[in-house]
Amino acid sequence: MIRIDAETCTRCDSCVRACPAAIIAEGPAIREDIHGYCVSCGHCAGACPSGSITVEGYGDVDLPPYHQDAPISSSALATLLRRRRSVRHYRPGPVSREHLERILEAASLVPTAHNWRAFKAYVCTDKGVLSALHDGLTSHYTHVLETIRMPVEGMPDALREELVFAFDRLVVTPFGGQDRLLWGAGTVLVFTTRILHPLCIGDAWTASFAAVAYAETIPVGTCYNGFLIMGLNEAPPLKSLLRIPEDELVVAGLTLGYPDEEYFRFPPRRTMETTWILERPPDR
Repeated sequence: MIRIDAETCTRCDSCVRACPAAIIAEGPAIREDIHGYCVSCGHCAGACPSGSITVEGYGDVDLPPYHQDAPISSSALATLLRRRRSVRHYRPGPVSREHLERILEAASLVPTAHNWRAFKAYVCTDKGVLSALHDGLTSHYTHVLETIRMPVEGMPDALREELVFAFDRLVVTPFGGQDRLLWGAGTVLVFTTRILHPLCIGDAWTASFAAVAYAETIPVGTCYNGFLIMGLNEAPPLKSLLRIPEDELVVAGLTLGYPDEEYFRFPPRRTMETTWILERPPDR
């Protein structure tokens, strides 16, 4: 919901064009019959040169000064994305509260379907909870391993054998006795969604990657953890360790820490397969 200050408004109608739901008519004037469908996206306020539009419910949010120029070059952003890699060796101890708050602020800035913002984050730096989570996940995957050692109807043998390897040698009896489940991380970050809709699930994943990308600038090492995601969803009692309600879907799980590893080259990545549908040149 929005308000327009009639005294300071210059009647430029920039907000009319900015509103994706056509809630603002020329004048400008709010269409009261559909104002209730406003999703508080803030585009109208951002497009108003006189600052005459207020988005209700955000009076306590401090916004930094806005600049027209892009804050980062395309080449710098491409380099950041190219150098980002999963980090699995961390210095002892958790990520600081200050750094975690900055990471979560970055994750909160992503666009969401209908501006629902139907995702939440759970942060754990408690050693005792992390130890209990590790033990619970290990127990869960030990049980899963027992059920898939023999052929499973509907599951290709190649996939089953790969899962057996992963659950056995990376979790239950890890190589060299090294923790390959949470990698000794002092911090775990989980993103969930309250609405089990593909768009909301995608929004939560987008938020998690914003966190990952921002962490690269601090720098904090991150690693998406599939064992954490699957285990929390497959064994609901484990969710209680992180105070996650049973009806929330865990979309992304990350281990975080200050890196205790060093690299000297970019990891190789191929450009994704792309289908182009291009406008044909006119016939001559």
